[in-house]
Amino acid sequence: MAGTAHRTMNHYEALDVASDASQESIRTAYRAAVLRLHPDKVASQTGQKDWQRTAEFLRVQQAWEVLKDTHRRAAYNQLLVAQALQKELAVSAEVDLDDMLCHDNPIVALCTFTYPCRCGSSFTLSEADLSEDSDSALVQCQNCSLAIRVLYTVQPASSA
Repeated sequence: MAGTAHRTMNHYEALDVASDASQESIRTAYRAAVLRLHPDKVASQTGQKDWQRTAEFLRVQQAWEVLKDTHRRAAYNQLLVAQALQKELAVSAEVDLDDMLCHDNPIVALCTFTYPCRCGSSFTLSEADLSEDSDSALVQCQNCSLAIRVLYTVQPASSA
């Protein structure tokens, strides 16, 4: 399985079916994989080590457990979409919060930070979006697909 060493194989890849495959196609692929990989059916002369065959069999079994159930499959498909969208959001730069312009909002007594984007629009981050549990925030441009990582340090509130 070349090319999958640094990422986890998804359930569709484990069964060698398309993500829009019918339930019948998935069942057929699962049954063929089980016949090919089941420890009781496979002789040791295949060249693979026992642990490799067992791992591949378990991957197929896990894929089947998710994809055979329509509700679990739908939830899994949503997870795959979310992962794909997250990969598409490419960080174009890392920007220190101090390099962003602060626009005071007197109504809520918070600052709104902006940073120009190369498309002519801007990245916008509210002071309320800053978390004490993190030292960065991912901010997408208002008009294009670019994103920046804003680096910051939240100062603890001084106790008076």
